This record gives sequence, C-alpha cells and structure tokens, in this order.
Amino acid sequence: LFIALTFAISNCTPPATNPVAEATGMAEIFTENELEDLQAMLQLFETQQCALLEESATDLADCYHAFAVAVVNGQPGTDYLPISYEAQHITFGDFHSGTLATFWNNQMLMRADDPNKQIMTLVYQPEGKIQTYLDLLGEEYILIKQYADTFRNIHTITPKMEEDVLRNLKVFNLADIRVRVFLAVHFLTLNDNYKRRGNLPVQVTSPEVDS
Repeated sequence: LFIALTFAISNCTPPATNPVAEATGMAEIFTENELEDLQAMLQLFETQQCALLEESATDLADCYHAFAVAVVNGQPGTDYLPISYEAQHITFGDFHSGTLATFWNNQMLMRADDPNKQIMTLVYQPEGKIQTYLDLLGEEYILIKQYADTFRNIHTITPKMEEDVLRNLKVFNLADIRVRVFLAVHFLTLNDNYKRRGNLPVQVTSPEVDS
C-alpha cells in the first residue's frame, strides 16, 4: 500500500530523472545530492497526504485538500500534522551527508511553563540555501515573498506564517513543483518541531538562532 501510494501521483511509475532538479533555478541553488534529498522530502510529504484519502488519488489537489482538512479538524489544542514522524525520521536519516546542516540550524525555545528549561527545534539556516530558494520563488509568488521576508527579519517560523500557509494552501500553484517543494520543506520542518516539543507551551526567546 505504501509503495502504491508513493507513485500514485506519477501514474504508478517512478520518474527516471529528478523533476525537482529540472525545475527552473533549482540546480543553480542546490547540489545534485541536495536536490535528491528535496525530491525525497516531496515524495514523503505527498505520499503522507494521499494516504489520507479513502481511494487512490487521481488529482494531486485532492491530496492537499485532504491534508488541510485533516490539520484543521485534527487534535484541538495541540500542534498536529497528519505526517508520520517515523517515516520522516527514516527519510531524513537517508539524506546525504551535509544536507541537514546546510538546510537547517538549531533554535532554542524557552518553555512557557518553566523558563529554566528549553527545547531545541529546527529553523532554516539564516541566509542559507533555503532562504535563497524562498527568494527565488518570491519573485513569482507574493505569499512566498512575504514568508521569505518575514523569516529573513526574525529567523523563525512564526504562528502567523504557519497560519498563512495553511489558510492559503488551496491557492498555491501546485503545478509548479518548486512550490510543492516549499510546502514539503515548511510542513516537514514544523512536523519535526511539533514532535520535539510535544504539547509543551513554548515561546521564542530571541529572534536569533544558535550557531
């Protein structure tokens, strides 16, 4: 079932090449290994979305809609995404050496219920390749430009940024694989952080990130 869902969006045939690498501007930002890892992230993200449907996906937009509905109707009072953390852990564990450190940095969040304790979460590397990628998409998509500008200014993914992406999920151009990669990177970053901090209340102690 997992394998079938994995290839549902590509007519059950795995691509002979990496479509992420072939998208405009991607090879100018990322290495071949990084592009393979981005493709793996996208495949994981969309497989998890399509698994929410009772029948095999015939339209990728249906998968994204099912995902948005599942998030909105998820677990009240908690940070919740219908993405298997175990599957994500396996995918991230298979990344090429250096990808994790190239894409992400650690950020310490103070626990609101105990200011003496902190939780380590992930953020994009400030002025790193993800930022460059967001800027590229921002030239064409105003929503992603706003996201990119906000992250550049405060170096964290704010609740407002999370809300804006989810609320506008239906208007993103899914025909552009670069946009879908953005959504995969965004939601998988959040999913990792949600699992790290569980239901503990947190607040950002500083807009800066740890080096």
